[in-house]
Amino acid sequence: MKEISIGVDLGGTNIRAGIVKNNGKILDCYEVKINRNTSYQISEQICNLIEKFDLTNILGIGIAIPGVIKSSGNIWAPNLPGWEDFPLSKILHERFPRTSTFIESDRNAMLIGEKWLGVAKGYKNIVFLIIGTGIGAGLMLDGKIYRGSEGIAGSVGWLITNKNYLPEYKKIGCFEYMAAGPSITRKTKLDSLFISTKAETGNSDALKVLGELGEEIGIGIADIVSILNPEIIIMGGGVSNLWKFFEVQLKATLKKWSNPLAIKHLRIVPSSLGNEAGIIGAAKIIFERMR
Repeated sequence: MKEISIGVDLGGTNIRAGIVKNNGKILDCYEVKINRNTSYQISEQICNLIEKFDLTNILGIGIAIPGVIKSSGNIWAPNLPGWEDFPLSKILHERFPRTSTFIESDRNAMLIGEKWLGVAKGYKNIVFLIIGTGIGAGLMLDGKIYRGSEGIAGSVGWLITNKNYLPEYKKIGCFEYMAAGPSITRKTKLDSLFISTKAETGNSDALKVLGELGEEIGIGIADIVSILNPEIIIMGGGVSNLWKFFEVQLKATLKKWSNPLAIKHLRIVPSSLGNEAGIIGAAKIIFERMR
């Protein structure tokens, strides 16, 4: 039996692809910054990354995408230009006709990765919350991935965390507008990397910005916790790298707004697999489907 597959993690900013063994070890990995000029340039980047690997002994290719797979098989990913109804599956089948491919939402792929090799081992009710360019959540209920009737379960970026409606909410949702990575730049006019660097030095203004971000995230998580009552919430995505700067404010907000019984035994932790969660999870899906 073939023992390796390819996992691709398409984010809102970068694309990463890796060769993964059936024990979860990443043997080789490449990363590129997304070319956002046209929709088809992004798919070309994905294919070019895949072609860097020898496909001869590959079991299959798993792709984690920051959006939803529609019933037509096309992709809806509002943070990628031109991906409101993008035929990625068709493109992959035409480019790699002899290799099995499977597309999954990045939030589910990352959850699967953490369940396989990370901090979610042993849990059956899990939320993997991605906060990066956008916001989404992979949901596992009673040991099974939950997708909903149209495959959009976990689109928590649309949670209402601010009663004052803005037109931007229609495209990306209220919670995402208020708490995803771009919100830092929008509020401060400064790059999030600059803010985090300043926070590392103890800069009070930077720490205040990130503390307020923790409060915004905490409000959204309070809704998720009270509705789903998970055992563990895992935070992934670029914003999770700032965890130590907003953990206190997030947990205080969570305690203030959540059902107290729902948080009594709740664990909330950053991803243990970090940037590798999407690649590992996408590869794991291939191992599961092709065995």
